[in-house]
Amino acid sequence: MKAARILAYHKPLVLEDIAVPDIQADEVLVKVAACGMCRSDVLLVDGFFQTYADIPPPLMSRATPFASMAQQLSMSFGVGTGALLLHLTLAFQRTSELTANDFTPAFIGVGLISLAALPIFLQLSPEAGASVIGRRRSAAGAE
Repeated sequence: MKAARILAYHKPLVLEDIAVPDIQADEVLVKVAACGMCRSDVLLVDGFFQTYADIPPPLMSRATPFASMAQQLSMSFGVGTGALLLHLTLAFQRTSELTANDFTPAFIGVGLISLAALPIFLQLSPEAGASVIGRRRSAAGAE
């Protein structure tokens, strides 16, 4: 069978023939006819995450677990809000069957919530986070 493997950063994926694995009685072997790559996979191949792996533990923030928890919580809030807006759309239409058009208010509502964060992010300097990835601040960002 074929496998696309990352053998080195900043190099193309290598397509290799590998042995079909032996499976146990409680396992299933799934044949994949086609697949795609998400953006984070492409970033991994390009070595984007390699920089973060080089951060020594003393420089890692204790806030990292808190930030991860806040990110998960915000994603849950977005999913819950989308579900609530779908439910309200169905209640407003007095129906119980979803159609493709019923998702429009949910997408707009979640999108508006996301846009509400824009003013906060626009206040960040272009050099925000530069020290985390080892870049020195430019003269313009040091102000």
